[in-house]
Amino acid sequence: MLLTLPEATLQLKKYKIPLSVTEGISYLEEFNQKLVLLGIYKEIFPIEWASSKTLLMQHSHNGVYSDREVEFLELVNQKLFPIDELEDFRECGERYAEVPVFSLNSNWLEEWIENLSYAEQFLLSLIGEGYSQSQWSEHFGFEPDVLLSGYSIDWKQLEILSQSAREPLSYLYDVVSIIDHSTDCIWIDITYESYDSFPWNKEVLLYLAQQWLEAQKYLTKLQQFEIWIRSAVGNRKKVVELWNRSAKTSLS
Repeated sequence: MLLTLPEATLQLKKYKIPLSVTEGISYLEEFNQKLVLLGIYKEIFPIEWASSKTLLMQHSHNGVYSDREVEFLELVNQKLFPIDELEDFRECGERYAEVPVFSLNSNWLEEWIENLSYAEQFLLSLIGEGYSQSQWSEHFGFEPDVLLSGYSIDWKQLEILSQSAREPLSYLYDVVSIIDHSTDCIWIDITYESYDSFPWNKEVLLYLAQQWLEAQKYLTKLQQFEIWIRSAVGNRKKVVELWNRSAKTSLS
């Protein structure tokens, strides 16, 4: 297949010899990153690696990644967790120097409460960070006679009482932990202000994949909890009742 002049020029640039120290360092860094990604590809996806028909250094598109690297990044997206669901890795203008981690959770400190989901509004109000108690009737259909603040709650007791309740009331401790960014799941707890990234290696990718599965479990609980509390005011009252029963000993 004949190449156009711009395509031919682009292909030739891939074989350009570095002419300065800066260019040499940049070339070596990029080559090292390529070796790292291909090494991880072979370790984590050995079947796909062995069955690939792509030449090791084949580079048939405009972006910075070789065809084998693109295969690897797309496998991570599909089978582990999304590096970037919208990115076309064939057209990337620069490499991902590290593995990016983004939040799957709302940062309610930066949002108007009206823009949050019903469950988020309810849970924030439950812990004393949302609507005032006098606004509950307007937003949730009743006003609790008693509503303890988060400072008055024994969190271990809340966890125990939640686990002993029927689903989805049993999710209360977990969904409050989502709101509080205290689940110990990085995809849930991280915020845009505390953006994090990790070096490219097998252990990191497997850890983030496991954490991604945990995050999906948490988000499923939040979704089911929301459906349940929206369905009846009596369910919302059950939440408040369990919450108040979790008072610290000195208050109960």
